[in-house]
Amino acid sequence: VNAPSESLFTVAPTVGSATGALTFATASGVSGSISCTAVLRHLRAVDSSLAASATHRFTINVAHVNTKPSFAAATATIVTSYNSSQTVQRYPAWATAISGGDANPSLSFTVSTASPLFIGKPAVALVSGDLTFVLVENAVGEATLSVCLNATGGQWAANPEMPTSVSNNISVCQSLQLISRR
Repeated sequence: VNAPSESLFTVAPTVGSATGALTFATASGVSGSISCTAVLRHLRAVDSSLAASATHRFTINVAHVNTKPSFAAATATIVTSYNSSQTVQRYPAWATAISGGDANPSLSFTVSTASPLFIGKPAVALVSGDLTFVLVENAVGEATLSVCLNATGGQWAANPEMPTSVSNNISVCQSLQLISRR
């Protein structure tokens, strides 16, 4: 097999002599098309004019692979001291390395909890990664929060391979344990 652009592959295309199966391995994070040619050669042919087949031309298309969104959480547990006043508690850059994965998705964070410790919902700012929340007055106890980075649109919406059951949206979530003590 002649595949002129080896940059698409970590293992160059070959055709198995016993099976005729085309095999190759694509390089990570690449996409594109390559025109290839293949000639079947019979190594034991008596007549050299019968030793090679006609040239077969084909194209290998390496489709773009969607990369899911990601973020890193600064800590999985936050311990805060009880406060009799209802002030905003801020944890700067709690979420870092925020990435949409593919080009141009619309990103948002959602924070979910069933805990009665909060006034309103805790939030994570998309640009700064700051985690903010307000505890109810005299809050003492523990809460589990699920923090999700959601990607909508961009390559996710354009991918016909994405199952419709996920509405071409994807979320990556991490858990956070919050402990409020006296």
